[in-house]
Amino acid sequence: MKKSIACIGTLALLTASFCGGCGGNKYAPAQSPADGTAQPAPAVVSFASAGDPLALGADQQIRASEIQLVEQMVTYRNNYLRELENLGSFYDQQGNQLKAMWVKQEQAALATINMRPYLVVAEIAGADLRATDSIAQADDLYNEAKVLIASARGVFTDRKKLQLARTKLDTLLSTYPSSDKVDDAAWEIAQICDRDMGEYHEAMYYYQRVWQWNPENQYDARFAVARIYDERFRNYPRACEFYELSIQLEPGFTANVTHAKNRIKELNTRK
Repeated sequence: MKKSIACIGTLALLTASFCGGCGGNKYAPAQSPADGTAQPAPAVVSFASAGDPLALGADQQIRASEIQLVEQMVTYRNNYLRELENLGSFYDQQGNQLKAMWVKQEQAALATINMRPYLVVAEIAGADLRATDSIAQADDLYNEAKVLIASARGVFTDRKKLQLARTKLDTLLSTYPSSDKVDDAAWEIAQICDRDMGEYHEAMYYYQRVWQWNPENQYDARFAVARIYDERFRNYPRACEFYELSIQLEPGFTANVTHAKNRIKELNTRK
C-alpha cells in the first residue's frame, strides 16, 4: 500500500507541473482576461483512436512499467527545462545576447507544445480508495480548491486558478487517500476536465472513481459519463449502458432520469 501511495504522490506532482490539458506548461505566455477562456474542444473525439478509458484493463505488470517510464520521462523533461533556464541565465550574465535569444526562442517553442502528464492520479490510485476518515488537512485543501473554482468561473474562465484548484485536489488524493473528501475531490476534478478543459478521457477516470470510492456519493457521475460517451465519443452502446445505470442508481436526479429514458429510446430507434 505504501508503494502505491508513493506512486500517487509522484503522479500528483507530475500533473501539477505538466498537465498540458489544464494549462500547466510553465513556459506558456501569460493570458489576458480576454483570451483566458478554455480553448474550445472538438465536438467529437475520435473514439477508435483514443480508446475507452473505462474499459482498459492493463495488468499490474504493464501498469507498473508504464508508471516507471512516465516518471522517468517527466524527470528528464523537468531536468531539461531547468537546465535550459539556467543556460539562459548564464548567457544573460555573460552579455551574450545572441545565445540568450536562442534560449528564449527554444522556450517560446516549448510554449506551443501540449506537455501531457500521460497518467493522472485517478488512474494510479485505482478503485480501492474509500472515503472514510474526517481529516482536517484534507478538508482545508478541498475548501481552498472550491474557493478557487468558484472564483475561476465567470464571464471568463481563469485556467490558472482551475489548475491550482486541481493541484490541491490531487494533493488531497495523494496525501490523504482515506479522507472522506476523496469522492468529492474526484468529482470536482472531473468537472474541471469535463466542463472547462475538454479533457474527456481524464474526466471519465475521475467520474468513475466517484462511485468506486464512495458508493453512497451525492453526485450524478454515471449520468455524466453517459453524456460523454453519447455527445463526445458517439459510442452509443456504452452511452445507453451508463444511461441505464444512472436511471437505476441515481434516481434522485429526476431531470437526468427523464433525459436518459428519452435518449435511450432515441438511440434504440436508430438501430
